[in-house]
Amino acid sequence: MAEHIEYTNCLLCGSKGNNKIGDFNFCGSVLALVECERCAFAFVSPRLSAQGMNRFFQTYTHLTNDKIEFYRINKLNNVRFDLRLLNRALSPGRLLDLGFGYGLFMQHALKSGWNAIGLEISTGACRYARAALGLRVVNADFSRIPFRKAAFDAVTLFDSLYYNHDPITLLRQINQTLKPGGVIILRVHNRIGAIKWVHGINRNLDSNPFFIKDHIYQFSSRTISALLEKCGYKVSGIYNSRIPYFKGQIASYIIWNGLLCLFDLVRFVSGGLIVLGPSITIIATKMDGAAVDE
Repeated sequence: MAEHIEYTNCLLCGSKGNNKIGDFNFCGSVLALVECERCAFAFVSPRLSAQGMNRFFQTYTHLTNDKIEFYRINKLNNVRFDLRLLNRALSPGRLLDLGFGYGLFMQHALKSGWNAIGLEISTGACRYARAALGLRVVNADFSRIPFRKAAFDAVTLFDSLYYNHDPITLLRQINQTLKPGGVIILRVHNRIGAIKWVHGINRNLDSNPFFIKDHIYQFSSRTISALLEKCGYKVSGIYNSRIPYFKGQIASYIIWNGLLCLFDLVRFVSGGLIVLGPSITIIATKMDGAAVDE
């Protein structure tokens, strides 16, 4: 077996048994998307090792300033939505933004009164955040969060959890850094149902429009809730994330916003039990006495 490839058991239940959904090619290796036989959680195994993914991200996040600004505009709808959720949950205090990308959420949080600091694996993103935006950031991976216990009122983790090789350890570390009653807000893709539906028609993951090859885990509202509860949180809300805007794709944006209105209606009618959006935003609170050991 190549040194940069590894196999893993189910993150949620620890089961060794799984059913293969399909193979795909990524970074010169053949990997596989599988589904746990016991709890139906979907994940990649075999997958790239943490070192292999780190090398991928240092290249992947090396962007020109024009490309960075494009992505910042693309994220604006979700930034405003997520900040409203945060401000409804808590009065501004100390905020840690994990995997902050290019700093858009931190900028808006600072304007809203939050005392924000960011942590990011990409050296290029950290350089941009410091030089262009004047943000306080730490360049490090998520293997150990370098902050004291009960240091933050809130932690945000947007579009990052499915890249992490050990989400349980990460979420437990976040739990330790939160003050009692502290809040975590995270956003993940919610596409495994669509991936499997398309795969039933065209059994080629490489061309599946819903499958993103660098996502180690494929969450749903059920599995992300179970994971958070396992790590000492109480989920207080799951929402359909907003639709990104891509310049020049106005027709597509209007169609997707129409679907988003339908998704929001389904969520409302079901009392939050059915969340159909392609991305979901989850808000959860640290449970009383949930000092989860690392």
